[in-house]
Amino acid sequence: MDSLGQKIASALTGNPTVSELGVVLGEAVDTLNRKTALLQDMEAATLDPLLSTDEARQKRGALEDERFNLARLQSSVTALDTRLDELQKAERIEKERAAFELALERQVAAAERLRERYPVLATELASILQECREADRLAANLTGKHCAGLAGWPGIVDPLAGVKLPMPDAARRYHWPIR
Repeated sequence: MDSLGQKIASALTGNPTVSELGVVLGEAVDTLNRKTALLQDMEAATLDPLLSTDEARQKRGALEDERFNLARLQSSVTALDTRLDELQKAERIEKERAAFELALERQVAAAERLRERYPVLATELASILQECREADRLAANLTGKHCAGLAGWPGIVDPLAGVKLPMPDAARRYHWPIR
C-alpha cells in the first residue's frame, strides 16, 4: 500500500495528466476491491469458535486495522475520482478555448476581408443597379411611345426578377431564398 499510497498522494498533490491519474485510480479501485474481499474473509476468521480468546482478539485487532485502511483507501478513491473529474473538465475547457480562439481568428480575418472589399463591391453593385434603372426607364419610354402598335411586344420585362439575394431572419442569419 505504501507505493500505492505514494502514488495517490502524488496524484492528488502533483500535476498529473488525465491518463496518469486514471491509472492510479484504476489501481486504487482494484486494491479496494481486493481488500474488501479480504476483509470479509478476516471477519469470518475472527468469529471462528475454535479460536482461543487471545487469538480472536489478535484477529479482531488486525480486522479493525484493515477496516481503517479500507476506509482510508475508499476516501482516497473518492478524492482521486473528484480530481479526475476536475482534470477532465479543465482539459475540455482548454480544447473549447482553443476552438474558440480559432473561430475568433477566422471571424476577424473575414471581417477584415469584408472591410477591405465592401466599398469596391458596394460601388460596383450600385453601378449595376443604376444601369438597370436606366435600362428600365429606356424600355418604359420605348414601350409607351414607339412599340405600342407592334404585335407580340412583350412589354417591360424586369431583368432583376431572377436575381435572388440572401435575406436576414429574426436572428440576423442570412438565408438564400428558394428559387
